[in-house]
This record gives sequence, C-alpha cells and structure tokens, in this order.
Amino acid sequence: MNSRSLYRGPYVSLGVALLLAAFPLIALYQGSFLPYLQNNKTLADTFVVLPYFLLGISAFLSWKMNQLSIVFSSFIFAVCYLMMAPPLPPETLLVKARALSVLTPLTLLVVFWTPQGRLFGTAGLYMLSATVFSFGGLRMMLRSDPKAAAKLFEHQLPLHLDFWKLPDLSIVFFLIFTFVILRLKDKDLKRYGLSVFFCLPGLIYLLNRFAMQEAMEPHILAMFFTSIGMVCIYAMYQVYWQKIYIDQLTEIPNRRALDEALMRMGRIYAIVMVDIDHFKQFNDNYGHEEGDNVLRFVASHLATESGGRAYRYGGEEFCILYYTDADEAFPMVEEIRSSLEKKDFYIRAPRKKEDRPKKKPLTEAPRKVTVTVSMGLASPSQTAPTPEAVRKCADRALYEAKARGRNQSVVDIGEELEAASRAI
Repeated sequence: MNSRSLYRGPYVSLGVALLLAAFPLIALYQGSFLPYLQNNKTLADTFVVLPYFLLGISAFLSWKMNQLSIVFSSFIFAVCYLMMAPPLPPETLLVKARALSVLTPLTLLVVFWTPQGRLFGTAGLYMLSATVFSFGGLRMMLRSDPKAAAKLFEHQLPLHLDFWKLPDLSIVFFLIFTFVILRLKDKDLKRYGLSVFFCLPGLIYLLNRFAMQEAMEPHILAMFFTSIGMVCIYAMYQVYWQKIYIDQLTEIPNRRALDEALMRMGRIYAIVMVDIDHFKQFNDNYGHEEGDNVLRFVASHLATESGGRAYRYGGEEFCILYYTDADEAFPMVEEIRSSLEKKDFYIRAPRKKEDRPKKKPLTEAPRKVTVTVSMGLASPSQTAPTPEAVRKCADRALYEAKARGRNQSVVDIGEELEAASRAI
C-alpha cells in the first residue's frame, strides 16, 4: 500500500458512507422500520427533527473551519426539508416541488461559485442574500399569488416523459452545478461539492414524486434528509482529515500523519529519510515557485514508486515507511533513487537577471535538469528500539550520505554506518 492510497481514501469512504446512508432508506421503503416508528410517538417525533440536528452540526463544524460554501449548503438542505415537510396543501404541492427542483440546484450553484470568505463579510452576505431571495421569495409568492408561482415554474421538458413532472430548468441548473464543482480549484471544497452532487439526484427524485402529487410518508422524507445530513457530516470530516493530515503543496501525508503512523508501528519495519540534493539552488536560481514544482515532482515519485508510505517531513525532506526490515527495503530504496535520477525535470521559470545572456530571446524553452536525492535507511536495533530512535538513526545515515557526495543511500546498522550505494 503506497501513500497515494491514503489520500484516495476519502473518495472510497464517501462511497461507503453513501451506501450506509441508503440502507435505512431502503428499510423504510420495505416497511421493516416504518411500523415501529408509527407505534412509538416519541421516537417518531425525534426522528422527524433529526435532519435539522445533523445539518446543523455540519453547518457549525464548517463555520468553525471557515468553509462558507459548506455552511450554506447545509442550510439550503435544511430549508428545503422544512418547505417539503407535511402537511402541504394540495394546491401548492405541485408548485413547491417544481420551484424547489429549480431553486435548490440554482442556489447551491451560486454558493459554490462564490469565492470563499468570512461569514460576516461580503461573501457571507452574498450567499445569504441568494438563499433568502430564492426560498424567501418563493414562500412570499406562494402566500400572495400561487398562480403566478405556478406559471413561473410550469415549463416542461420537450421529451414528453410521462414520469417527469419537473421543469427543464432543474436539469439545466443541476448540470451547470456539476460543471462548476468539477472545475473548482479548492480541492477540499471540491470533495465536499461532490458529496452534494451525489445527494441532488435523490432529492430531485423525491421532488418529482411530489410533483406527481403522490403521498410522501413524513418518516421516509425524514430518513432521506437524515441520510443527506450523514453524508454532509462525513464529507465535512473528510475535509478536516485532508487539512490535518495531507500536505497541501505535495498532496501526500504530512508530518502529523507520520508521527501518528510511527506510534502504530509493529516490531519489523524500516524508516527512510530522504533529502533533495542542492534544493536551495532551485529556489535561488529559479524562484520558490519552481522549488515548489521540484517538491511536487519528488513527492509524486516517492508516493507512486517507493512501494511504502511516503510522507513530507518538512522543507525538502521526506520520509518513507516500510513494513519490512532494512535488508528487504534497501533494494526498493535504491530503485526509487536511481529511477528518480533517470527522470527528466523541466525548468520553466526564467533564470535570474545575472544569469541571462545580454541578448535574451523573446521565448526561453524549458530546460531539462536532473533531480537527485540522498537517502538514509534504518531499522530497529538494540541501540534504537523505538520508532523515534530509528528515525534519528535514519536521519544520521542521511547526513552521512550527503557528506559522502549526495545521490546515494546509506544504511545505519547501529554503531557503524555502511555505504550502500553511490550513483555519481
């Protein structure tokens, strides 16, 4: 298992959460849980308000993490549940279903499209205005002139589908929302937006049932929005997990994740400390942006080729954990070091003024350079029985590799350092 699977985990976990949330809903449809709720009034009343509680937790946690779009998406689902809650007058059932099928994806689209900011700032005011204008305006229209509201949302798809009673704008805004989510640059927000994307088709399905004026059991409605609340909270947890345990620059696990992994190590393992050779020269000659590209380049190589779990330790240093001893890990260490040396890295940033020729061409082609690393490897021994002691031994071996000329691997075998390879 390599380290890339660690940050693919949230996608897998989100799929599992969606499946788990679907099981209670299926049970309600099958009638196995519904009679029990109907015979227990206290539990039934509690169950009906459970979606508000879960969506409220999601909004509160996202507010604490300064994720404004997540705050308002939870609020939008809660308002939608409130407006769908029975009893609904028959004359407004169709209008509400059609209106919510349009306004919900439209408002979510505005919320996720708006740049992030503070809750009590311009971004928060803009999102709040969009939410209040959409749902508050619908409520006022239904009270004052239901016929005008019905006329506004009466347009149908030209396909003449008998089962489809919602306006075509619901699909249009859903597709635009999907496009916006897929184009988000904020990866944490994108992960949460994908969870909202998975919830919307089920919501539109329920609204279509409302539009056909089918009776909707309040507990089934509560269970569906309870499932949405569960997915939102779980997706919020994954956003938190990414922020805490994943390095934002290299997208591999960070030092906090490494420290926790070291606490769970067994008896047989190996720790490799990795340092990029002459990294300061990249920053000095080409700028910090190009230095960041080097870090991403090396991190991607270690995460995909190491055969172990790669972590960013700090600065230009990385760490790899192997669940085997140093003798078995060493061939893999040498392989990733030598294969990195053979890879081409292209410098796209311009050189500093003092390094440029006087007659510099208008365009400068990317230059190919070689990126190498020095590596120190250690395993538990009598003098290093704990993971932290092993890490220090690996760090000592790393500095020995740098002292011997860099671009090589050195194994720490306790009191003696053994030069394992030198590829320069």
